[in-house]
Amino acid sequence: MGLNSVLIANELALASEIKHTNSIEVLAGEIGYRPALIINALYEGERLGKFKWDRKKGILTVDYEVLANKPAVMESTLDLCHTIEELIRNLNSDEKDMSFEELFINWLPGVAEMHVRMAVRVSQLLTTYELTDPKDKESTYTFITLAENLSKEWGRKQFNVSKKKAK
Repeated sequence: MGLNSVLIANELALASEIKHTNSIEVLAGEIGYRPALIINALYEGERLGKFKWDRKKGILTVDYEVLANKPAVMESTLDLCHTIEELIRNLNSDEKDMSFEELFINWLPGVAEMHVRMAVRVSQLLTTYELTDPKDKESTYTFITLAENLSKEWGRKQFNVSKKKAK
């Protein structure tokens, strides 16, 4: 079978994990490949044991062990991954992290959110963490940083909360 079928099957599994759904219709819409590519990937993914495909219900049951080692993805997703890694590396040099929201709106307009999330998920260099806005406890943001800088949580600076000095 074609390499694209294997890579798209990996992306379907990743999208299922990210989106928390097993609906093939939703996942296909999220990753945005032509229907023929999706069908080929479904057959190939099932043959390779990446997931089980319930054709009657139109759902996948993903073997999440497949995702443990950051599976290979399409070249376009890999290129996006490298672009984001370089951007975050540059921001980290200025002791800054970036939220997904800021990345979508300001830096990658027009790029599908799912592709950005997959690119970050398969990166060997990047990781994410969540922060709740101290002024709005209902709002939680996911920040992207280099794994080596995770403990620094530079995303806190975006909330403009001054730390009180200990007396």
